Amino acid sequence: MTNPAQPDRAVDARHWRRSRHVALALTAVWMLITFVPPFFARDLAFDVFGAPFAVWVAAQGAPILYVVLVWVYERRMDRLDREHRAGRVD
Repeated sequence: MTNPAQPDRAVDARHWRRSRHVALALTAVWMLITFVPPFFARDLAFDVFGAPFAVWVAAQGAPILYVVLVWVYERRMDRLDREHRAGRVD
């Protein structure tokens, strides 16, 4: 005898797996934006708009990219949620 809730569990598991992949990928990008420029600040000593590159990234680039990351997360998760709702038979 088959359990009618089983296909829903498979769809739910796929949805959460894809959600975790999105979150992990964007977290990796966040870590790169946050930790790489300060770590390589001496190597990235060239000037951009009159300031050292690492300072420019910390002051201007990183906050802009954080907003872009939130926007990308929202768009991707909205698409995943719509696909999840479309795939589910209630």
